[in-house]
Amino acid sequence: MNFIIKFLILTAVLSLFVVFYNNGQYISVTNPNDFKSIVVFLAALVILNTFVKPILKLFTFPLNCLTFGLFSFVVNFIIVYFADELVDSFEFTNWKYTFAFSIIFALTSSIIDYFLKDKD
Repeated sequence: MNFIIKFLILTAVLSLFVVFYNNGQYISVTNPNDFKSIVVFLAALVILNTFVKPILKLFTFPLNCLTFGLFSFVVNFIIVYFADELVDSFEFTNWKYTFAFSIIFALTSSIIDYFLKDKD
């Protein structure tokens, strides 16, 4: 149940990001009124976060230790960039907005995880 709630909240945050920045200059969505491309992008992002991100974190652990955890922003950027390349109907036009979205996505996901964790 928590997974569905988290997915819906992240979809809402991504939708707000697209609404604010979808003018073709920052983000290019083929049909911004159709949430299908947003949901497909978010599904790709969730799958990559689930399966690829732990592997990347394992390989970049030494760099993450050297930079006191700041390299995790780069790992988040790589995951968002891969999801951007996988979904054709959704595209960031500039790497700066990809990086900004990766930070917003990571912070939102962390906040959601904090509030949805089981209170044992």
